[in-house]
Amino acid sequence: MFRQFTIFLAITAFFLAITAFTAPTNYPTEEQLKAELTSAGVTQGSIDGLMSLTNRFATGYPLVQSNKEATDKFISEYTTDANNFIKAMSPEDQKIYNAHLKKYEEQSKAELKAAGMTQASIDGLDAFTKRFVSGFPLVQSNKEATDKFLAEYTTDVQNFVKAMSPEDQTIYNNYLKKYGLA
Repeated sequence: MFRQFTIFLAITAFFLAITAFTAPTNYPTEEQLKAELTSAGVTQGSIDGLMSLTNRFATGYPLVQSNKEATDKFISEYTTDANNFIKAMSPEDQKIYNAHLKKYEEQSKAELKAAGMTQASIDGLDAFTKRFVSGFPLVQSNKEATDKFLAEYTTDVQNFVKAMSPEDQTIYNNYLKKYGLA
């Protein structure tokens, strides 16, 4: 069940429906994750809030994922709420959270590389991840700007994926399917 927690960690920083660096290769159980975050020093309030957001994602995303407009709306609202929650966490909790994101991002890159994806495709997907992380917070408070950003971002990523080699496209699509993202 708490495979979604790891997806939650990634969704707040990466656009789940599009980027490949969202799903780590090893999902901890809920208890493992709570223990890991607790031992790393995350406060109970932050853990509880992250778990609440995780459950919201786990129950809400499956209801909208087959409808692009509903998915975009859900992702936009969810990402805004998650980002706001993370910003409200203590600096210490944010530091630990960001370390977890980095760990899972590196695992995802390693998995794609091990599957045979070219470094150029991995680097391109990584550039889109960075673009989302830096761009979304600038527009999230304005619905019109958010919609425009998400539409342009989605189109650009889709065009990038279409331009990848057929082999890299297959690896990318299999990766997304493996983690229930496609």
